[in-house]
Amino acid sequence: MNAPDAEAVATSLEGSAYREDPEEPGIAFPVQTTMAFPATDPESGLRHQLNAAQMTMVAVGGSIGTGLLLGTAAAIELAGAAVILSFVLAAFICWTVALALGELASTHPAAGSFGVYGDLYLNAWAGFVSRAGYWAALAVSIGAELVASATYMQLWFPHVRPIVWVLTFSVFLLSTNRSASGVTDASSSRSP
Repeated sequence: MNAPDAEAVATSLEGSAYREDPEEPGIAFPVQTTMAFPATDPESGLRHQLNAAQMTMVAVGGSIGTGLLLGTAAAIELAGAAVILSFVLAAFICWTVALALGELASTHPAAGSFGVYGDLYLNAWAGFVSRAGYWAALAVSIGAELVASATYMQLWFPHVRPIVWVLTFSVFLLSTNRSASGVTDASSSRSP
């Protein structure tokens, strides 16, 4: 597909089918947009709210979980040392996705991540599928984490039924998430 001339780029409005390349002025690339653009800029309400310690907690909590350790043990039991190759491949894929998301986030710093970029660069259906898939992955992974926690607790307390641990950790997780926003807001408002 040929890029439009500079005059067409200059006269295009926000939400049109072409956006100018910021690195090469006068060159435009096609963007399918089917979502309606709101009257206000979605990027205007973003602020840096997390400090370095909070970002570290998010990174560590997101990468190391009880399910990771439990799942690794089962995988090594089945496949042996070949699991390392699959971990290296998965790490490469994650690294590639993280780089792409970093590029998109620096170009369009809007709340909504993959869903917004699906809406912007593909269509509304791609944005919806991205958001729904992300929700489903989180719902399944949180359930798996709770089951893994119950499995670990069975080692120390074999006479307690696993459903008790799942419910206990669910209540703990929900209460922590419900009250944590006030705690992190108070800690981030302190001056160093």
